[in-house]
Amino acid sequence: MSDHWTRRHVLSFLAGLPAAWQARLGRLAPADYRTRIEADAVVAAMGAPVSAAHIGTWYLEIEPEEADVTTLVRALVGPAQERPRTMGRHHLESMVREDFARGDTVAIGGWILARSEARACALAALLRKG
Repeated sequence: MSDHWTRRHVLSFLAGLPAAWQARLGRLAPADYRTRIEADAVVAAMGAPVSAAHIGTWYLEIEPEEADVTTLVRALVGPAQERPRTMGRHHLESMVREDFARGDTVAIGGWILARSEARACALAALLRKG
């Protein structure tokens, strides 16, 4: 077998991507696909998902009612009709600044974090659990 990819190999690979994405998302209802994609975008905007997940675990110990991906996405990104097209680092940083300005903070492990930052970390923790 050759290591050379033919056009047929590339097209076969590309044709399999939707199935791979479907498997990654599991058996989510269609409405949940967008929530999962947005959750992944929030975690990607953080830059250090493993460290964030540890902090998120601590946050969920003090706020167990928020231990739900959909709840956290709604809290971070807003209602579906008001959500930005993408959740990037700049959007998350803006939310953190706004939280500090309002005094919406939480103490975790001796650190003072913006609530939106703690929620993003909690989202990382939930996604790591699977």
